[in-house]
Amino acid sequence: ERLRVVGNGELMSPADLIQKAQMYVDKTFDDFSPLDLSKQERAALEKLHKLCQADGYESAIKIVNGEVGEVVTSGAVGWVKTSDNPPGTTLLHSHTNDTPFSAPDLRHLTNKNVEKIGVVSYNGDAWMAYVGGGARPDGRRVR
Repeated sequence: ERLRVVGNGELMSPADLIQKAQMYVDKTFDDFSPLDLSKQERAALEKLHKLCQADGYESAIKIVNGEVGEVVTSGAVGWVKTSDNPPGTTLLHSHTNDTPFSAPDLRHLTNKNVEKIGVVSYNGDAWMAYVGGGARPDGRRVR
């Protein structure tokens, strides 16, 4: 009863939020634009999606200057470390549920070497994020 969530600037109970969400179940999302993916990004996201459905683990792939790296599974020694990325890195990974980016995912964009991040969910939805206009979330400019 004490739990509240924010929705559209108003406090809503979880039950109210669920009821409001039900209004959108049968709606289409025509305002979402298709992703503008390179061939490497599309192939990597498809590979991550298939792996996630096959083994149930999160996995990641780095693309640096058009070169696709090896798949790394969560918990492995080489799991994604932002500080280890050369300039122009794209980080792609899978989620084992049907969610978009988490806050830790988006923090990768504060690293000057990370150009884009992407995630594919268990059900196959994909999202890409990048810093536009050369501005970083921390105020630094991209060089």
